[in-house]
Amino acid sequence: MEFSYRVSEQDLREAQNAISGQDWRENRGKVIVWAAIVTVLLLLWVAVHQWSNNQHLMENRSLTAVQTFRQDTEQRSFLEDGKSFVFGHGPLFPLSGLAFAGWLVWVVGEGKRKARTDFLKSPIAQGEFHIHLAREGLQVTNTAGASSSMAWNVYDHWIESPNVVVLILRSQQQFLISIRAASEQQRGELRTLLNQVLPKR
Repeated sequence: MEFSYRVSEQDLREAQNAISGQDWRENRGKVIVWAAIVTVLLLLWVAVHQWSNNQHLMENRSLTAVQTFRQDTEQRSFLEDGKSFVFGHGPLFPLSGLAFAGWLVWVVGEGKRKARTDFLKSPIAQGEFHIHLAREGLQVTNTAGASSSMAWNVYDHWIESPNVVVLILRSQQQFLISIRAASEQQRGELRTLLNQVLPKR
């Protein structure tokens, strides 16, 4: 089968969202593990800091009656110190979580902004694509003068959103096919062919 299309900024955003959704599903376990590691490290740091302060106070106490009474009181109120530790340092945990989430959002957003800039500057991306799909592979020509022909074994899988199909190469590059203007028949033929040659994720 074959058809022609142009890629719009809306298509690009839709493809980015589809790719981000797939990346999150595949990597959320890693994100959760790293978040847990960061939280544990913060807990350890605060605990060591608290212990160091307590040791310093213990070493510098003179054995007067009043200070001995205070020392005995502090030793008996270990659980109260624990509560003070939680309430005193508790805000660090949600703040660190927010900082980590903010960093992830910035990284993802920066990648999307760079992709949009590259898209707007690329004559090929602004041109019209004509593709020919067969069991042997995919042939692409573009009004900007670019052309390519590749067998399916260089592709890893494909993903789909309502108006965009994204082919993921084994090199992790992506090739975007806009089906916004495609007929239902063309969409059906495209899905059938892709399902025969590549796994869908």
